[in-house]
Amino acid sequence: MKLDILQNPPISLEDNAFLFSSNTQNIPPISQAIFKRNQKEIERLSGYFGGESGGNFSFLSGAFLELFFSLHTCGHKIALALSNHQQCYEAYKLIKNFIPITPILPSVESGVIESLEGFRDCDVFIIPLVNQDLLTLNDINKLIQEREDAIFIVDVSYGVRFAYPLTLSPRMIFLLEGESLGFLRGNGVFLCHREYLPYFPRTRYIDGFYKKMLEKIESYKPLEDRKEEFFSLLQDENISLFAPLAHSLCNTLALRFSGIKARNLLQSLQIEGIEAINGQECLFGFSSPSFLLQEMGYTELTSRELLSISFEEFDPNTPSILKRHYYQLKNLEI
Repeated sequence: MKLDILQNPPISLEDNAFLFSSNTQNIPPISQAIFKRNQKEIERLSGYFGGESGGNFSFLSGAFLELFFSLHTCGHKIALALSNHQQCYEAYKLIKNFIPITPILPSVESGVIESLEGFRDCDVFIIPLVNQDLLTLNDINKLIQEREDAIFIVDVSYGVRFAYPLTLSPRMIFLLEGESLGFLRGNGVFLCHREYLPYFPRTRYIDGFYKKMLEKIESYKPLEDRKEEFFSLLQDENISLFAPLAHSLCNTLALRFSGIKARNLLQSLQIEGIEAINGQECLFGFSSPSFLLQEMGYTELTSRELLSISFEEFDPNTPSILKRHYYQLKNLEI
């Protein structure tokens, strides 16, 4: 069973066939009809959410660095949620000593970004719809109402994957990671109104990508939310949550297994065919636990107790398997 469906979705050869359907990586420069068709397709994709245009955004650290520099050059003062994508966080660490970026963190109690009242000096906010690792939902509309004079750049990838209703309002830019939808890493988009196109490098169109992405988005249906049931079957005095379920995206839980290292639990669960992660640092193969929890003030040891869970299909047997493997490790003190 996949308990990391949002962070580590399966790759479909069929969905990625467009990447290999051409004899060359680039569109033939004299084929203006193909360029115009792709322009229409990215506009159609943006229009699905209420936008007008967009382009490619790789979700690699270099793309975030380009965005930071572009916003800074345009005279904007940036506030960045450290609960964004891990590559965004890596870009922030590289650039924070060179251009001013004000960090924002979710509340330890609620697991969400509650207010922007303390960030009046900033006029651009880069905030995810769903906080990384915690998988909690920020109330973007409420935050926008607090700062109607600001621009909001919002990573909506996990929300789109679970068919969360989204509208691109006039002062918003959406970032949408293709990897979250099953496309190969490095293929994503930004979606916006035309006035914000200058914040991004000119796009090299990927023939067939925008059409295929829109088809996938349209195919997603809202899920029955089973996170409460999952947690009720798992609940135990030694198993808790890093964030309240009331603030979590559908079918997601930030579980805390007291007294063990979740990495050992992940290895044990592989025997049962269960896939899960401790957080994006774990997902990308780094030995350190959740960067977000540590930024929020949790110790490294406590951060290792996280299991960041997301699922599409609910198996009522899974919580008991998790609990059994957890207590085996706890009794062995490893």
